[in-house]
Amino acid sequence: MSAQKAKKVRVRKIFFFASVSIIFLLTICIAHLKISEHTLSQRLDSFTKRIESLEKENNSLRRENQTLRDFFNLTTKIEVTAYAPLCPQAITGWDYSGDPLITASGEEVVPWKTAAAGRNIPFGTYVLIENIGLWRINDRGGLIGPKNLDIAVNTTQEARKFGRQRLQAIFLSKEQLNLLEEINIYVPLRN
Repeated sequence: MSAQKAKKVRVRKIFFFASVSIIFLLTICIAHLKISEHTLSQRLDSFTKRIESLEKENNSLRRENQTLRDFFNLTTKIEVTAYAPLCPQAITGWDYSGDPLITASGEEVVPWKTAAAGRNIPFGTYVLIENIGLWRINDRGGLIGPKNLDIAVNTTQEARKFGRQRLQAIFLSKEQLNLLEEINIYVPLRN
């Protein structure tokens, strides 16, 4: 075999081995890319599910926020007066009727917590009154209208000093009050 022919055979062998090596490397790269593609596809699916979950949570929080905004837009102006059934100077028929220690609901009178309302507001309803805090409706009064409240205080002097005030109020059920506590919204007691 001539030198030139031998050189051509060597070049062909080198070219063949180089081609086989390149094809082998390309096969490995393609396999690796397919694995990477599968991994990336799984990660993309995972991220897509996480985004959908976050969007649902965001929508839920928006609805909750709107509910709270609507809830706190339920404020109403009411006329608030005070009465002192436990005071020695209390007047039967004006500060109380029957037993001055017991409310119309059968519970004890608790100054600065007990409130009397008209029959349109059920016993057990809580009312948050501007500047004076949280009260529980568990008493009635003959002169109390549907937009009036009478709050129990210690003395007739306190009742006179309180006078008659038009204040903002939010009426709350026990469940609503519990919800506010669960989401850490401070409900002020007496100021």
